Amino acid sequence: MSDKMTNRNKFLVVFLALVAPALSESCDNDSMRLCSTSIEPGIEVVVRDASTHQSIAEGSTGYVRDGAYADTLQPYGMSSSGVLGSFRAADERPGSYEVVVQHEGYREWRKTDVPVYPGECHVSTTHVVALMDSL
Repeated sequence: MSDKMTNRNKFLVVFLALVAPALSESCDNDSMRLCSTSIEPGIEVVVRDASTHQSIAEGSTGYVRDGAYADTLQPYGMSSSGVLGSFRAADERPGSYEVVVQHEGYREWRKTDVPVYPGECHVSTTHVVALMDSL
């Protein structure tokens, strides 16, 4: 029986010698990082009246553009009372964007060179406040 234990111990030593470096290398490279399956916006836009700072997201439209890529602003944040609070766009897409917002009775709002940076698992969402001037 001691021969079986010796063979088993030899197997474990050889196995660990082969597997341990691979495990430690993958941990050093952070390749075992656990990321969520959520889809994060590259840009979140809050739309407000420039004079009153009240939300005017309801009824607003707009888009983001990075070169040939364009995306329409989609409803995103809601208040506790169910009122639209913000928009999202450029989901999981790093880049440098132009953001354009329109709302009836207001001048078009535009901002260029809005950066979206890649993160470890998702993009790092850039938050933008569009303060719109009434006509």
